[in-house]
Amino acid sequence: MGFEVVESSVLELFKMPIQELAGFADHYYLAETANLYDSMSWGASGLELHGLVRITPKELERVKRFISVARYGIAVNNCEHFANYVLHGIICPPWH
Repeated sequence: MGFEVVESSVLELFKMPIQELAGFADHYYLAETANLYDSMSWGASGLELHGLVRITPKELERVKRFISVARYGIAVNNCEHFANYVLHGIICPPWH
């Protein structure tokens, strides 16, 4: 489990229904393919890292920044905000 730093981004944004909420909400994660192997996301316990995630230096910098300042919240700093910030640099949380 961990990161492998690469020159070009290979991550894509995926989502899947949260079964406990009967599909009324989605869990967003970053991975190369649409499975949870070799993926990362953000949840109530913080960074959710599965397998080996290939990530650019800029994406890694964003992961570290998000982790250092954000606390999980269903309305702000959730998995969708994390994924969009890491992948695109879109700042949704109020800490910008």
